[in-house]
Amino acid sequence: MNLILRITISGLLLAAAAGCSGEQTVEEENWEEAGMEPEGPEGPGIGKADNMSSWPAVAPLPEGCPNAGFTPLFTPDDPTTTLELREIDRVRKARQEDDTEYAEGKNPYRIRYAVYNLSHKTILNRLTTAESEGVDVQVLIEADQLHKEWHVVAKYFRDAGLEVVYDHDDLTEETRYTADLVGIKEKGLMHLKTRLFSAPGEVTLLTGSLNPNNSAGANEENLHFIRNPGLLSAYAEAFNAQIEGRNMQNLWQDGEPVNVMFSPVKSGERAVDRLLQWVEEEDEQILIMVFSLRDLTGPGHADSLVDILARKHDEGVPVAVITDRKQSDGVDMYGSKVFWDDRTDDKLREAGVPVYEAVNDASAYFSEPYPYAAMHHK
Repeated sequence: MNLILRITISGLLLAAAAGCSGEQTVEEENWEEAGMEPEGPEGPGIGKADNMSSWPAVAPLPEGCPNAGFTPLFTPDDPTTTLELREIDRVRKARQEDDTEYAEGKNPYRIRYAVYNLSHKTILNRLTTAESEGVDVQVLIEADQLHKEWHVVAKYFRDAGLEVVYDHDDLTEETRYTADLVGIKEKGLMHLKTRLFSAPGEVTLLTGSLNPNNSAGANEENLHFIRNPGLLSAYAEAFNAQIEGRNMQNLWQDGEPVNVMFSPVKSGERAVDRLLQWVEEEDEQILIMVFSLRDLTGPGHADSLVDILARKHDEGVPVAVITDRKQSDGVDMYGSKVFWDDRTDDKLREAGVPVYEAVNDASAYFSEPYPYAAMHHK
């Protein structure tokens, strides 16, 4: 399952500035907590955190931040890990102050993750600790990730005595709600990025491109902190549909400042149709920044995304695209072949559309190399 967010103010699609950046200092022990150690001399640096001489993901949160209904954060500049740990600990603290024993399925203290993968050891430790303290923790993850040699999430959960189900098709009506870690097998990827933190009186959500991984803070990523009731309800419904194995139906609400759409859906509007519609209708500027640049088609559209972008360029609409070089040319920061060479970027260039291929070299600043660091925005 995937998703698309559209933020609308006065009819315009806007990209909001990060709400939690600012002057931050990072203690040396936070590097260890982040799962990394700096290698030595600072790199050349292009942006404020690009030389990775500090680890902003675990920096302190600025006072009072975030506090809005919708707050976007961006790595490597913002304290995304600090925020995620804060939300876990908020639910833990609330549970510690309530000694009520709740029946299965009735616990109001809940943490629900639906993520592609999960490897950040501090986050894993906090989640398993929360479960031991009486918080109802459930993690849905792409099933293939549970069988990777380097992936530690299943071992963490098993060692903590928690219930692991490797394939959601093996769930029973009982284990569907008692299982703590569930592998989701689908035709595509389980790519929903949803972290819901629930305690009486407050529910919050983290979503966006960022996976809770050790090295993700070195990527160019986005993470959205959400308190908006409508969005909270939509994401909770998406989580429930995933664990219950039922179809989603997108509900578009005109006039709302933020709408969210999920894919795949069996009925209702499809995200790809909205995307192609917006691009077809745009006459001022089109800026696209995606990890994986691929052509899109929709049954209600005669032209594909590449065709539409080429036509918009010919009509004089400024169009620019940023993508990750590994995904476009199939080579990593060292020039080594890691994927196939996709030609979507080449087709756009042939049509005159500028395409910029980003190379994330953050791994150069760590003693342990991370050749798969990426420009991972959506």
